[in-house]
Amino acid sequence: MDAPHVRDVSDWLVADIEAMGSESNVWLRDPDGETWLFKPNRVRQDGQEQGEDWAEVLAASVARLLGVPTAFAEVVVRGSVRGALSRNILSSWQRVEGWELQAGRVLLGLADLPGLKPRERHPGHTVEAVMRALMEVAPPAGAPGMTAQQAFAGYLVLDALIANQDRHERNWAVLVRPSGDLELAPSYDHGAALGSALRDDRRARMLQEGRVVTYADRGAGKQIENGQTTLVAVALMALRVSGGDAAGRWLDRLGEVADADLVAAVAATPRMSDPARTFCSSLLIENRRRLLDARP
Repeated sequence: MDAPHVRDVSDWLVADIEAMGSESNVWLRDPDGETWLFKPNRVRQDGQEQGEDWAEVLAASVARLLGVPTAFAEVVVRGSVRGALSRNILSSWQRVEGWELQAGRVLLGLADLPGLKPRERHPGHTVEAVMRALMEVAPPAGAPGMTAQQAFAGYLVLDALIANQDRHERNWAVLVRPSGDLELAPSYDHGAALGSALRDDRRARMLQEGRVVTYADRGAGKQIENGQTTLVAVALMALRVSGGDAAGRWLDRLGEVADADLVAAVAATPRMSDPARTFCSSLLIENRRRLLDARP
């Protein structure tokens, strides 16, 4: 059953056009003056709508269960268009004081290479390169007692849990304070996770044929490590090289999240079809098991 409330933001004013990503993404200003990114769902050529809205919200719910700092998101409608609304990572006071958001690719010194094939567009975006770049970066708010490197390792554990293959060098960032000091931004942009682009008939077939495990096994970090490494292996690599007891801390947290907690997060997410709910519950439980079984 759908959650009871889906916010209508049709009367919110457009504050800006999003410079990165789809041309249809816009920044809206709420009645209190805060800005939110509205991302409408993609629609296939056959007219079928994808589930980026509920995937964004469910991913944020799972992140909170795991303790990963993340942007707040909700499912909304704007006019007749469905989509996800994500709160600006920079609060209004940070914007007034001159804080800025800088994409990871800038910190890594990576250039845009749009003419290449998808798996060739991210050379240099590796776990070790990210960890080196984060050496002088402060951890995000909400990750006490961690370094930025250990916190980012948690982001990759989240990716493996929610089957997020879209962690490219634009899909993480640092906050630049007026002093010039850097702070790792919360995790954001998870709409491609959780099989949100799948059709319900394919989800139903995979569930009927017991192929959710196979789907999980094929999950690779397409935008990191040259797309050749599974999401679980990427997460374990990050836990290993981030230093300290990151592996113990994040995997202990994951162990404290029960299967029932994941199922409850799915049940509380609006606008999911029954096949999507069942598929995502099974996928989350399977990925949790795979991560814990691979624990060093």
